[in-house]
Parts: sequence; structure tokens; C-alpha cells
Amino acid sequence: MNDILEELYLGNLRPSDQINPQNEEYREVRTKRSRKINDLLEEFRESNPTRKQEFVEILDMEGDEDYYEIIEGFSIGFRLGAKMMLAIFNDE
Repeated sequence: MNDILEELYLGNLRPSDQINPQNEEYREVRTKRSRKINDLLEEFRESNPTRKQEFVEILDMEGDEDYYEIIEGFSIGFRLGAKMMLAIFNDE
């Protein structure tokens, strides 16, 4: 059996686990974002714990939203790749 088909069957193919941008701009943005989030959480913890919980819920919803966007992007990319393969084979 083709190795990639076996990995797919076994559930070992998880492209989303491979998403890890290595460029410096990404790391800078991610670090700044994390610091700002932590600053806000600390401020909320001290001044208004209810608002802190609301903010955490918003962050969780953002994570859920990102999840669905990644799935959709993967599906679109996969379909495009399949169409490109079909175009190549149709030219023969």
C-alpha cells in the first residue's frame, strides 16, 4: 500500500500540526499579541474578574473561529491541488 494512503487510513495525516511559521515577523507579532493579552488579563484580574472571564471566552471563540477557517482553507487548497492534477492528466 502507498505510505501516504496508509497514513491517511490510520489517521496520522494531520497537516494542521505542521503549521508553524518560522519567519521573524510572525514571531514578533505573536509575542506582542501574547504580551498584550497577558497584560489585559492581569488588569482584569485585579480590577474586574467578571470582565476577565468574558475576555477569556472571547479568546476561546476566536480560537474556534480560527479552527474552522483553517479547515476551510485546507479543503480549498486540497480541491485546488486535485483540480491541478486532473488538468495535468487531461492534457495527456
